Amino acid sequence: MRIIYIDPGTGSMLISATIAMASVAFFIVKGFIYRRLGFSGNKGETVNLETEYDIVFYSEGKQYWNVFKDLVIGSVEAGLPVVYFTSDKEDPGLLLELDGFQSYYIGSGREAFYILNRLRCNILIMTTPGLDVLEIKRSPHVKHYCHLSHATSSVAGYKAYGVDYFDSVLIGGIGDVDVIRELESVRGLPAKDIRVIGQPYLDVLREKLDTLKEDTHYFNNSKPTVLISPTWGNHGLLTKVGDSLLNEFDESDEFNVIIRPHPQSFISDKELMTNLMNKYPNNKQRIWDRDRENLKSMAQADLMISDFSGIIFDFFVLFKKPILTMHEQYEKRGRDASDLLDDPWDIKILESIGQTFNESDIDKIIEITHSNLDYMSVESSIDSSVLDIIDKFPQESKERGMAFIHEKHKEISQEAVSVNERNDVVFENTLNFDLLKDRNIKTFIQSFFNSSSLLQYTMTSILLLFMMLLGLKVLPSNGLNESYIRFLLPFLIIMSSVIAVLTLLRIKINKSKVFTYQKKSESPDAIAVLFITLPMTPIVQYIISNQDILGFSDSLKVIGFFLLFCLLFVNVIPHFLSSVLSKSLSQALMTSSLFILFNMASFGRSTSYPKINIIFFVCFIIIFLISYFNRKRVLSFIFTLVLIVNSLSSLINKPNEEIVIDENSVSESELLAMVKDKKVINKPSVYLLVYDSYENQETLEKYGFNNSEQMDYLLNDGFAIYDGTYSLGANSLNSMSTVLHAGEVLETPEETRRILAKDASSTILFSSLDYTSQFIFDSDYFVKGYETIQDFIYPDAKLSIESSKIIISAILEGEFRFDADFSAVTYEDFLRVRATKLNEKKSNPVYFYAHDNYPGHSQNSGVLLPNETELHLEKLKFANHQMKENIESIRKNDENAVIVVFGDHGPYLTKNGIGLHAYDSSEINQLDIQDRYGTFLAISWPDKSYVYKYDIKTIQDIIPAIASYMYEDDAIFDATKMTPSINKSKIIGGLSIVDGLIVGGPDDGKPLFDRSGVRFRE
Repeated sequence: MRIIYIDPGTGSMLISATIAMASVAFFIVKGFIYRRLGFSGNKGETVNLETEYDIVFYSEGKQYWNVFKDLVIGSVEAGLPVVYFTSDKEDPGLLLELDGFQSYYIGSGREAFYILNRLRCNILIMTTPGLDVLEIKRSPHVKHYCHLSHATSSVAGYKAYGVDYFDSVLIGGIGDVDVIRELESVRGLPAKDIRVIGQPYLDVLREKLDTLKEDTHYFNNSKPTVLISPTWGNHGLLTKVGDSLLNEFDESDEFNVIIRPHPQSFISDKELMTNLMNKYPNNKQRIWDRDRENLKSMAQADLMISDFSGIIFDFFVLFKKPILTMHEQYEKRGRDASDLLDDPWDIKILESIGQTFNESDIDKIIEITHSNLDYMSVESSIDSSVLDIIDKFPQESKERGMAFIHEKHKEISQEAVSVNERNDVVFENTLNFDLLKDRNIKTFIQSFFNSSSLLQYTMTSILLLFMMLLGLKVLPSNGLNESYIRFLLPFLIIMSSVIAVLTLLRIKINKSKVFTYQKKSESPDAIAVLFITLPMTPIVQYIISNQDILGFSDSLKVIGFFLLFCLLFVNVIPHFLSSVLSKSLSQALMTSSLFILFNMASFGRSTSYPKINIIFFVCFIIIFLISYFNRKRVLSFIFTLVLIVNSLSSLINKPNEEIVIDENSVSESELLAMVKDKKVINKPSVYLLVYDSYENQETLEKYGFNNSEQMDYLLNDGFAIYDGTYSLGANSLNSMSTVLHAGEVLETPEETRRILAKDASSTILFSSLDYTSQFIFDSDYFVKGYETIQDFIYPDAKLSIESSKIIISAILEGEFRFDADFSAVTYEDFLRVRATKLNEKKSNPVYFYAHDNYPGHSQNSGVLLPNETELHLEKLKFANHQMKENIESIRKNDENAVIVVFGDHGPYLTKNGIGLHAYDSSEINQLDIQDRYGTFLAISWPDKSYVYKYDIKTIQDIIPAIASYMYEDDAIFDATKMTPSINKSKIIGGLSIVDGLIVGGPDDGKPLFDRSGVRFRE
């Protein structure tokens, strides 16, 4: 056995090299495609690319003006011909008016890169790293590239190869000299000209400090001031420990606190920032600083607390005050630091400028702050060598930078520039793009590696790249298809690069001298039209499976849309490309790509992306080879047969929504029959507040969540909590239709929607008693396709999204999400309408039903997200808040109402997050069953004597209990309550629930819930 060993240093270099090569290949191909298609960035002023410039400064944005300012002005004042290019319309450099100075806004993105990559000048100075690695390439007409460091942290933090291809680097301190030299040694690069000049932007800030000393201070006391200034994102200080950190300072009352988050925090961490600012608002000892300029806050601080953010070194150098840094694992992957033998200097000096601490130290942060203030209270305690590492020559950067520019300008000007004319070598090789006529194995193997085939493979890979980039543009964002494309793209770039290199090498070793390019267009092939049947197979399957929301016309729209889609990509585009690319390749590529794209909704969550890659490439190779051997007729027959067999199988095996109710429960409309000719005695308003997937307190405790505060609120408000309840349906349609109808076994989703829309016994009953019925949903999912009889329903049919658009969007997204939009309304619209209706004064009693999508169940993909439970519990907290608001609104406007708050089924947070059909019954335990059928139920009765009156075991008992109260006839409950049994449900692997007991599985005979009964505070 042979083992290939890669030592850590080499492995790190390989990772960096791979990232860099992938980046180079990506931007080469992307640049070509975008130029062809006309995609571009924001356009700027027209720049004459034939003009020979002398010294050019390029800035990515206005934030770098302080870096360039002194050197630009100094160069102009010295009489040097300077041009300033910027990609920011608001760059202050554009406003500078000096004789001999020119400034241009050259656009952003590809517009700017196009100009820079073709620029003609002697010296180009820029802060942007990654020259010749990412978008900005070395122009053959630029004689010298200079990188100007724009931060006090190390260049080791740049992405791989950040400064490798510059001719010179201007840095602030001596720390980066060793870093750059080590990278040069490791990577075998020639030594570049490194000059330590100090930090230009810090010198600009120093000039501003005097004006700040007279400025108004934030605080009117003599307490020490702490500046909390972290970076943003998941690893940021405020994200990880913000609440506990601010709480410690809030309780200590010993410090003034300035909180200055990174500006990106208010975009990427918006909810966190809102919560923290609400909990810890501005006061006489605390302020949130969101000003663009950070100098004022730094000037007033005695100590800074941060994470690994560049501002820590600015603060230390300018003010020489201590810094507390939360210790985090420094992420080296993909950065220049990954090729260093040791940590870069900006990591190693953190203990020299203050102290690092861990998350576990937060409860001691006040003590740590005091100790650091005492230890570094005088400037003399600071080691000057640390300052040299960061900023060697304070207030000298302009002088030293200008000296370098003068020297380099003189050197280049004195060089004799000669351009030797050369003629490109042209190779003779008449490429015949028509594939083999004899198609025997020997000829096929030989042709596989000839120039013709290799060039075809290169163009095929470029076509696939184009499709992937197009997919990122047009497919729904954040879907599985987009995610898969992003996963595939790096592999595709590497593969395309390798094929392109092999093609060039194959052509170069040709002995002839002339290269010609020949390819005849291929004639239309009628039989190949049937290739579309393969990608259309999952489309037909989806249509069959979603007939509960798709009518005949909607089904035709879905089929029509994807037929045109497939015809365009599988037939039309390959035909137009056939003058340069063989249809055997292009049609195989298009067919297999669409097959994967359309099938993503079936297996995207349950199949890993590497496995999907294998399916894709195997499919492509098979289609290509069969087409190559001129067997398209056989291939079309196979594809058509697959479509027919799969469609018939889907029709035959189409599962009805599983009905888990005992078939002998009650007969249809038993409730209406029981109350016929009876006199109603109590007519309270009835409010049914449903919170999707809101589970029992016992289940929540098993998830590690304490919901007792919410339970105490309900109990104190007069609610009775019915522990141990469950639903007879495991999804919302089955569950809620049986709740409202109180007695019909429902066979299909169509029937459940019909019941919810107009035929529910409870709706008919309350309408006959002159109740005003009000039903509020966050979409029309529950009643889609049916007319409704409620006095008010939201959203109504006018706001409904066409079912065909819902299915088309889901297929293109690659996932049939449970929370897909069915109506043109937002969740905020739902909340607003529900609140409005609850706060209305009632002239008649109301029958009110509102179905909130929070806290909601898992995404039902068959694979739980890593943080699925955490996401659910966060939504539960929001649902708790909404529940309180809803109840309080009812109390204000309808004091004697019956109020019912409950969940419709479980949240599906165990095992696979869906039905447990694939599990053996021995693997399914009590929690798995609770997680699917368990519910929460609490009722507020106007007459408290009814709290214990009825043996309520399922949420399907709600309407029978309320009807019995209204007619004061217990026989109604006894006659209409449904048998609390679920027989051999596939949702729980064939197990049953009989009268609250589990039947089958490892917990056979155990109660579904360990705690059951009624909780009520007298």
